[in-house]
Amino acid sequence: ASPPLTEILLKKHMLISSPAIVLNRITLNDTTLIVNLYTRQMGSVAFAIKRAKTSKAGIQSALLQPLSSISVEWEHKNTKRLQHMSSISVLQPYTSIPYHPQKNIMASLLSEILYHSTKQEHQGDLYDLITDSLRWLDNASGHFSNFNITFLIRLICQLGFHPNTDNPSSYPFFDLQNAEFTPKRPSHNYYLCPNDAQYIPLFMSLNYSNMHLLKTTHQQRFRALKIITTYYKLHITGFPDVKSLDIVNELLKPKTAIRS
Repeated sequence: ASPPLTEILLKKHMLISSPAIVLNRITLNDTTLIVNLYTRQMGSVAFAIKRAKTSKAGIQSALLQPLSSISVEWEHKNTKRLQHMSSISVLQPYTSIPYHPQKNIMASLLSEILYHSTKQEHQGDLYDLITDSLRWLDNASGHFSNFNITFLIRLICQLGFHPNTDNPSSYPFFDLQNAEFTPKRPSHNYYLCPNDAQYIPLFMSLNYSNMHLLKTTHQQRFRALKIITTYYKLHITGFPDVKSLDIVNELLKPKTAIRS
């Protein structure tokens, strides 16, 4: 049998061509961008990219927007933290995510969470989950308010730290740290009281086909996202506070009508 790709890369450089999702981009200085991708072939890979100063700058900027679906080619050097692309092209152009205000705001939250949750993961199925989900959101014409909740729960299951949903009726508390229902209030602070815990099995059953049946308010969705991101923080080493969560909450908050 052939050795795994990562083992080959320990011995020599290799030219790799792979579909990828842009997770984020960071301006290093006036001439260089750091772009983090999740690639099908290698998982999370960081690239150093020279900033274009010609007419190509607009094209480059559009290709490297967070969650863009692209194809990249590079010579992978295992000893280098930052790789250098030899080519980049659009793979799956979106028709609505960049232009629909609500979808674009939702995508900004997902890009931050994906960046922090996929650093140590390399599985082709994870790439498929991300791209299939984004394609669904891009094509959705309505009923996608619960998309972020549903996606993040599916991502939890893919990453392998899904909660144990046994005994929800007889065990009223949910221990976020140990990922299980418990009959008594845990001694630590990371748990859900019965009012919140009862929704765990319901949220775990969500998919893109049935999530519209769950009627939620903006406040309930924000509460659910706070709980889910706390759960991520407890189960992924180095996962930080999600900076964009409060911003997304404010941007998606329903506008209050002004009475005359």
